[in-house]
Amino acid sequence: MSIPLSVVILTYNEASSVAEAIESVLWADEVLIVDSYSNDNTLDIASEYNVRILQHKFENYSKQRNWAIEQAKHNWIFMLDADERICSSLKEEMVSLLQTSPPFPAYQVKRHNYLMGKRIRYSGWQNDWVTRLFDRRRAGYGKKAVHESLLVEGKTGNLKNPMSHYTYKNLETFLEKHNEYSKASAEDLAARGIRVTYYHMLVKPAFRFFRSYILKLGFLDGKEGLFIASLYGWHVYLRYVKAWRLRRREYENRPLKVLHLSSETSWRGGEQQIAYLIEELAALGVENIVACQKGSPFEAYCRDKGIKYFSLSFRNSLDLKTALSVKQICRSEHVDLVHIHSSKSHGIAIMADIIGNDLQLILSRRVDFPPKTNFFTSHKYNYPHIRRILCVSEAIRQVMLPHIDEKDKLYTVYSGIDLQKFSREQSTNFLRSKWGIPQDKLLVGNISAIAPHKDYFTFVDTAEELLKRKLPIAFFIIGSGPEERTIKAYVEEKGLQEHIIFPGFLNNIPQILPELDIFLMTSETEGLGTTLLDAFAAKVPVVATRAGGIPEIVRHEQTGLTAAVKDVQGLADGVERLVKQEAYRKQLSEQAYVFVKSFDKKQTALQTLAHYRQVLQEKQ
Repeated sequence: MSIPLSVVILTYNEASSVAEAIESVLWADEVLIVDSYSNDNTLDIASEYNVRILQHKFENYSKQRNWAIEQAKHNWIFMLDADERICSSLKEEMVSLLQTSPPFPAYQVKRHNYLMGKRIRYSGWQNDWVTRLFDRRRAGYGKKAVHESLLVEGKTGNLKNPMSHYTYKNLETFLEKHNEYSKASAEDLAARGIRVTYYHMLVKPAFRFFRSYILKLGFLDGKEGLFIASLYGWHVYLRYVKAWRLRRREYENRPLKVLHLSSETSWRGGEQQIAYLIEELAALGVENIVACQKGSPFEAYCRDKGIKYFSLSFRNSLDLKTALSVKQICRSEHVDLVHIHSSKSHGIAIMADIIGNDLQLILSRRVDFPPKTNFFTSHKYNYPHIRRILCVSEAIRQVMLPHIDEKDKLYTVYSGIDLQKFSREQSTNFLRSKWGIPQDKLLVGNISAIAPHKDYFTFVDTAEELLKRKLPIAFFIIGSGPEERTIKAYVEEKGLQEHIIFPGFLNNIPQILPELDIFLMTSETEGLGTTLLDAFAAKVPVVATRAGGIPEIVRHEQTGLTAAVKDVQGLADGVERLVKQEAYRKQLSEQAYVFVKSFDKKQTALQTLAHYRQVLQEKQ
């Protein structure tokens, strides 16, 4: 008993060829036409024959073929393209094969290819075998969008007789078909995440031409061989260009991923700025990942806020283990660029890049002293993949200019603060209550790490001078740090311990800062001084030294009063003026409050994000 056969023909605008294809297989038990909604008269022509016609929306070749196979009436299928023909000898061979039980679940057929009416004997077409006859219970197409192949359970046999393939009747047909193929192939490449490089767009098309025209003897096919080789090379180029465009479109539409590196073991102004930046960038749609010091306050912050983080050792700037971890994080998390926030992480980021991380780097600079002049430090700051150095003040940018070869990668992006964090309504008289300060005394203080560059010796000397002037003031040094014991000893040496109070590190600063009457900063160096911005927001008048970037925000007699670094008399004069002139004190604080509104943390994030995008565009 003969095994019934269904011949399946896929069509889309095949009016010029569908009739001959159908006529070559009318002997089959079923001829099934599956059309992708042709807009020519393909279906009118097909309906003139004794065939079954179905329509199905085209997604890709594999899906279309699999759907068509399911619609066929019989298990044995011959998949015929509209530009193919089955000759009488091949028909007789298949009819004979299906008279008995075929030994293989699928069979290959050799194709004789014709291009614009001429038989092509070389150019890579000389051994063109395709698997078209199969038992659908043991075979099916995979998921590839183009150049789909039949997946067979078991071995595949060969039919002896060929079929004819009348491909590309003219140049327009060739270009149209390959434009369609290249689009589907590009979608497949993009879906697999292939990263398109110059190799794909230059070397592969050139080799495809060489392979067809030389290795596959295309030159023996005459002008047609040159035509095939040239257009095949063009097809390879086209599919990778389209894949690159698809990937770029996906890249542009997906959230930007930034890895922030922070190696500090303490929580100071810099860490607060990173926290503000991450918070605001997240609100702008950026996906932030943090690599921080294991066991640090910043690790705890990330954990509490639900920020994705990796805790690393950061032993030193040449910690290879940490650099390898940074590289792995960037690869596994598909990071777009790395933002460096500290000295150790600066070296780590460069090491990770040297060992293959290959990402653009953004460096934040928050200190106002010049970098060292040795070769290693110079190389760190002039490393090619550092595409931006974001200075928190113009003073820092000016300090850095002589040390940077590419001057145009230095920019000023001012630090920002949370303007809603401080208000006088939040004040709880915590300081007065806890330390018994009477209402007739003004509170003058500073809130910062007790570190050398803050120059608390000058703070103490200024306090001593003000007390000599018999001014009603209680002084507070709020915070902790490496010089805390030294400064306390200095206070005791001067006998000022009853007048200068050390509350230590306090975490209720939004309630404490508005309680101060005057904020006194005596820093010797200062990148910008964000605690001064906090004081502005809390409407606390400021007296400060003109260190680093401080004059950019504390503008003398506009937003505060300033004096030279270590100028005890000048600082004391400023404080005394504010103590004695309450109306002026209020006027300065109101002017500073208006001024500080331009230092909102959202503005810092917007400017930083703009640099991220510019750097990525420059790279592309």
